[in-house]
Amino acid sequence: FAGFDHPEGKIKANFLRSIVRKKPLTGNINAQWEKGLFSVTHGEFHGNGFDVTAQGILQKKLEYNAKITDLGSLIPHAAGRLSASGWLRWNNTLWGGTAAVEGHAINVEKFKIDSATLNAQVNEKEDEVLKVSIQARNATYGTINLGSPTVNVDGKLKNHDVLVLLKWPKSNGKIMANC
Repeated sequence: FAGFDHPEGKIKANFLRSIVRKKPLTGNINAQWEKGLFSVTHGEFHGNGFDVTAQGILQKKLEYNAKITDLGSLIPHAAGRLSASGWLRWNNTLWGGTAAVEGHAINVEKFKIDSATLNAQVNEKEDEVLKVSIQARNATYGTINLGSPTVNVDGKLKNHDVLVLLKWPKSNGKIMANC
């Protein structure tokens, strides 16, 4: 964009009876990029097995929510349920945000999991502090029993500790790393 400090544009669209991947999709979006700010005044999409909403200004706080009652409606040959919520922020050089995700009966290709939770946070105001916690119950990959693993990440984006706890009915394991 020679001669422009920031891209600019607006989009306003209504999807009344659209078809994506041979499945119905409805929703609307009202977004703009103006004077260096990207904002979503209103955004929502609804389809067979999912509802997604977003609203806010990316450079301040862009909030999102997703409820997926049929993962197969978004990923071919997949199954399960997911819900996610959180927010994102971009301060011109660093990302910040949170995510809270919960899943049940997830099946994607050879990977299966009874239930899982993920909580993540990146704080761009405090030297990019990173905190992630993932807990899964009864995970398998093909014939490999992964048990009920827990993954914790704590530190900064450029230097963080990773702790993986593996749990099976008759044994457990621990992996620690610094990245």
